[in-house]
Amino acid sequence: MSFLDNLSNGVKEAGKAISSTTSSLSGQAKLTMEQSKLNGEIEEHYKNIGSKVYEAHAAGSGEPDIAGELSAVDAAKERIRAIGEEIIALKGCRVCPSCGASVPQDSQFCPSCGAKMPAKPVEQTAPAGTVPQFCTECGAPIEPGTKFCTKCGARIVTLQAQAAPAEPAPAEEAPAAPAEAAPAEAVQETAQAGGNTAEDWDK
Repeated sequence: MSFLDNLSNGVKEAGKAISSTTSSLSGQAKLTMEQSKLNGEIEEHYKNIGSKVYEAHAAGSGEPDIAGELSAVDAAKERIRAIGEEIIALKGCRVCPSCGASVPQDSQFCPSCGAKMPAKPVEQTAPAGTVPQFCTECGAPIEPGTKFCTKCGARIVTLQAQAAPAEPAPAEEAPAAPAEAAPAEAVQETAQAGGNTAEDWDK
């Protein structure tokens, strides 16, 4: 391989690495923006909760109806947590189940709290007949064997391809009927036509 070929291959590999890094950084930026937006929504819910509590207190009407606001805050916080895990995954790391810190993929213990990291799952080949899936909640692609969507957390039901209907077995041919013996009268007539008698045929 010539020097120019080596140089060309090196440039291609560098370009792929830059493209992958750019894509990862772009994905992280989008997720960070989504986190910021969700934090702003949480602040708005907090304001609404406080306003409703004060108005109910001032009117002496008892407990205000803030269940909807509380549920919205819980959902936003859960999404922020999931986004944090996605960002860590884009960085090539995983989340410590004990303290939530970012841990390199190959580390067996968390560098922040010292907790032992769970063993990484072994990649398995998709079984024959598995149908490619997409999450029915958010539309994200689902890898074979996945039980929950990594994008929105919805439970995934594995679909199996329908087996082709079995072909019917070929019908068995009925055995041919045995040939019937010629009647004695027909034999006698044939013998007479040839100039022989029935006695000659017996001989």
